[in-house]
Amino acid sequence: MPVILTEPAEIYVWMRAEWSEASALQRLLTDDKLQIVAHGENNNVKAAR
Repeated sequence: MPVILTEPAEIYVWMRAEWSEASALQRLLTDDKLQIVAHGENNNVKAAR
């Protein structure tokens, strides 16, 4: 399951704590916590040649 860290303290726990504590950060988020920041094709990525 992916993890979305929303607070600086969560980043610290994810990177440094024991797995028994860090794994609690893998949780479902409510829809109001997620925001779409882009739509469509990413024009900044160059095709591999």
